[in-house]
Parts: sequence; C-alpha cells; structure tokens
Amino acid sequence: MGIISFKSKWQYIKDNYTDYELFLRYIPYLKIGKPIKSPLRDDKHPSFVVYSNRNGLYFIDLARPECKGNIVELVKLMHNLTTGQAIEFIHSGLNGVAKIDYTPPKTKRSEIYYAPLSFGKIHRNFWEPFGISSSTLKKFNVVAISGYNLNGLFFSKKHAYAFLIGSRIKIYMPGGTPKYLGNTNKNSIQGYTQIDDRPELIITSSLKEVMVLDEIGINAIAPNSENTTISDKLLKPLKEKYKCFILYDNDEAGRQASKVHSEFYNIPYIDLVYHSKDLSDFTKANSKESLINLIHESKTLCGLWHPETRVRE
Repeated sequence: MGIISFKSKWQYIKDNYTDYELFLRYIPYLKIGKPIKSPLRDDKHPSFVVYSNRNGLYFIDLARPECKGNIVELVKLMHNLTTGQAIEFIHSGLNGVAKIDYTPPKTKRSEIYYAPLSFGKIHRNFWEPFGISSSTLKKFNVVAISGYNLNGLFFSKKHAYAFLIGSRIKIYMPGGTPKYLGNTNKNSIQGYTQIDDRPELIITSSLKEVMVLDEIGINAIAPNSENTTISDKLLKPLKEKYKCFILYDNDEAGRQASKVHSEFYNIPYIDLVYHSKDLSDFTKANSKESLINLIHESKTLCGLWHPETRVRE
C-alpha cells in the first residue's frame, strides 16, 4: 500500500468517525471507564477498560497490561494484523458503521510534581552501563527523584527519574509497573529542544535511545511511544532541514513500527542486525565502541556522521 493511500485511509477514518464509533464496532457491549469482559480472551472477571483522555479513547487489559493502545492496536491484537493491515481492515469495514452522537467526557491535564534527589550510586550504576554520562542526563533534563505527587497523592520511589519535556513531565521507573506515567501527549517530542546543526536526525523509540545516540554524536528524537505519530506540523520542517531516518527497537513490534512509520513519513528506516532489544541494551551488553561499529558498518549514515569527530570521550 502506497504512502498516499495509507495516509489518506487513516485520515479518512479519523475525520469521519469518532473513537467511540470505532470501538463500538468491535466491542458491542462497550462502556467507557468501567471494566468489561475482554474481547481478546476468555475473561470470566471483567478486566478490560476503555478509557478517555485528551487524545481520544484507549484500552488496557488489566490482566495483561502490555495489551493496550488505540483502536488500531485493538484490531491488531484481535485479528493478528500489522498496523497497516489493521488500518486497511478498519477502513474496509466502515460501511456498516452507524453514525453516533457521542461527546467524550472532558479530561483535565494531570497535575504532577516530583521531589528531586541528588544523583547517587544507584543512579550512576544504572546509567553508566548504557554509556550515558551525567552531562548528557543534564542536557536532556533527566532528574533523579525520590517520588512524585500525582493529582494530590504522593508516591515514594526508591529508583525513579523525571524526564522534563517542555512544560510536561514523564516519570520513568526502571523495572516498575507501570514503567512510565506523566502528563505528556502526542506533541511531547523527547530530544526536540536538544537538536542542533548536525545534518542527520534519527527518530527512535525513547529518551534513553536518544541519549545513547547523542553520546556517539548523532541527533535523535523520540515521540511519546513507537505507536505515536509525529504531526506534519512538527515533522515537515525537520525533514526539510535534516536527513531523517527511523530506528525503533529491535523486537518484532519495533521492526514493524519502523517499516510502517517509514512508509507513513516517507523516511527511510535503518535496518541493523544485532541481538539486543534496543541500542541501549546493546551498548550495555557490549560497549559504546561496539555501538559505533554497528552503526558505522551499516553505512546508512555514510557521509553524514563521522564518529572520529563526533563521539564524546
């Protein structure tokens, strides 16, 4: 499916149907904000929630919290499809969808604050194996915290960080459930304000990956997640100024997202062969020098990135 038809079909869906209408097609017993039986499995005790936030309707299967997302993610899981196939599936089945008047409840931006903490041994031991220095953490506004206050309730944490992204905050809790929370949205582009005049720009999966790439002298940004698309308003001027590439995680979901977003954005993706989930885990398992060699040998950035002049000691 060409990029024009891919974009136009998804745009048509979003322009003509509400999330409520789309979810109702696949979950006839839909209730917003209340647990219902999961359409993904035999669910004797309702544990599937469709909830509303400022960006629309999303679902989460509380018994399998990794199963979450928007209507496209739901259709992917229900029918074992790729993102592109799911959009095609939704689009092709819209003839029988009745128009419904539905006004989602108003949502407020989450009020979230953090309690800063000086970097200690636990923090250095976490970041140093990824090759991420204290100066890079400072550059990308990463703060160690002892806890956070969310809508008036304080949660103490032994090991957590606040990522300050513009006026918004993403809390990162390594190994926690959930791993992330905060008040970021689809326009919260991690690393955006740190882009400089280096000629390349890699769109990757997380702020950790952005910092790993910055350590070896490569411009990078990350949307809120691999499933978040960057708006044309933000991306168009970047494509005009930089040679852009996609490089998401090395698992099946990341490789598929790389291909789909490569087509959607009309940006090439970098296909690296290595045996880790992502570049940060690869660096931790090997070394910064190994990461440099991995990217250098791919030749994708040939003529743009010269590691001998870019890599910081």
